[in-house]
Amino acid sequence: AVITISFQSQTLPQNIPSSFQWINTISFYDFINRNFSSRGNGADYKVEKPEGFAFVRNKTVYQAISPEGVRFQVRKEKNYPKKDVDFWAPAFVRQLEEGGYRKRNEGEYIDTPMGRAFVIEWGMPLGNQDYIYLTAIIPHKKHIYIIEAAGEYTLYENYKDQLYDAVGTLSR
Repeated sequence: AVITISFQSQTLPQNIPSSFQWINTISFYDFINRNFSSRGNGADYKVEKPEGFAFVRNKTVYQAISPEGVRFQVRKEKNYPKKDVDFWAPAFVRQLEEGGYRKRNEGEYIDTPMGRAFVIEWGMPLGNQDYIYLTAIIPHKKHIYIIEAAGEYTLYENYKDQLYDAVGTLSR
């Protein structure tokens, strides 16, 4: 048996689920431990895979992985209530911070063919290693496209530019 204990913050978080269901689906630990051919809510979009990654594409989720195990995934959720990135970005950042996540940066907006994306990185412990967890959201009409990437810190840094470039290619 393997037991992993991680602390995200020195204080206990107020882990109250968001009233916005899609925000509750964003989880580093679920993402990094999930079978990498999991089901999602439809792949009606296109994205260029990050350079150096191999892709796994099923009918519901776009997934790619580097030879060293850095993960990249695009999925979608309902944009309910229907709002833009200026509304959703602070809402999801606040929810993750209240859940104990630690921001690595303040985030940035990137233009994509589907509109503006908000991208932010989180520093996350896993066992005795430090990981970087990238989250990006792109609200577009009825859906919010969620891009997640994660990898051990030094490995993630090797692919950071390619991951940000890939976020900017999301289109329909």
